Amino acid sequence: MTLEFELSNDSELDFDFGYAGFLPGPKGDKGDKGDKGDTGDKGDKGDTGEKGDKGEKGDKGDTGAAGPQGVQGIQGPQGEKGDKGDKGDKGDKGDPGTGSGDMLASVYDPAGGARQVVFTDDARLTDARTPTAHTHDAGDIASGTLLTARLPTVPVARGGTGYTTSPKAINGLIINSTAITAANVADGDYLVLSDTSASTGKKMLVSEAKKLFSGAKVAFGTYVGTGTYGVNNPISLTFDFEPKLLWVNWNARGGELFANAWTVSSGRIPLNYQFIVLRGASEVVLSKEGEVSKIFFSWNSENVSWYSNADEWAQLNLSSSTYTYFALG
Repeated sequence: MTLEFELSNDSELDFDFGYAGFLPGPKGDKGDKGDKGDTGDKGDKGDTGEKGDKGEKGDKGDTGAAGPQGVQGIQGPQGEKGDKGDKGDKGDKGDPGTGSGDMLASVYDPAGGARQVVFTDDARLTDARTPTAHTHDAGDIASGTLLTARLPTVPVARGGTGYTTSPKAINGLIINSTAITAANVADGDYLVLSDTSASTGKKMLVSEAKKLFSGAKVAFGTYVGTGTYGVNNPISLTFDFEPKLLWVNWNARGGELFANAWTVSSGRIPLNYQFIVLRGASEVVLSKEGEVSKIFFSWNSENVSWYSNADEWAQLNLSSSTYTYFALG
């Protein structure tokens, strides 16, 4: 069979077959294997497959070489003390000595050489020997009685007197005490006494001490009026004793005291701006130019006060006027 191909001008393919017969012949022998073709391009990476099962553990590898020694760590805390061990057995008793009792120089130092020990016949071993001077701390003295000359000076602030002799100690206590006035002394307070008939001091109540000074007391002075009167504006005088009698007079003529003896014939008008009152009186009557006024009194231990409901004249309290008083106790 012959195949002929002709390509016409109008791009058509014509097949002309020369038919000589169309029967298959016998199968020929297998041809030789052709050469391997070129490797094609690498294809795209496929998707990752699922994780497979874990394989069996392999055999242990050989031990590696020892690494370098690390830095020493911080020392840990000390452990607790262990229990005390058992007491050892007592040693054997030594052989008896060859001496004869006291260590005598005649026995141990017959040649009289340089002694290395003190022997019983040493002259220094005697109670009659004067001790060498030395000192001790206060804490070493645990018993016995110290001489007064060795006692320290204790300040007043620590309960002492600040001195080491009796006269100075008494003086120190008084000087360092708080000073007070007679008005601050109560009958229940005590006075310290130095008793010449005994070795110890004594004390006395102020109320008893007053009996030692029971003589008459006198007070003389002046006050200046303020121009007020009445129960809410009393006049008050305080003394350092209990007043028994009080006399108050108005110095109306430059220091001249008025007296009840003045008469009209003397050219003076008897203005009796004065009073004399005894302790315990609650009121007195004051006469002024025929008018009668009352003065009311209040007595305390060392104080006396008064007022008048009439006016400042009757109360003896004219403004800027000077009044003289005289008190007996």
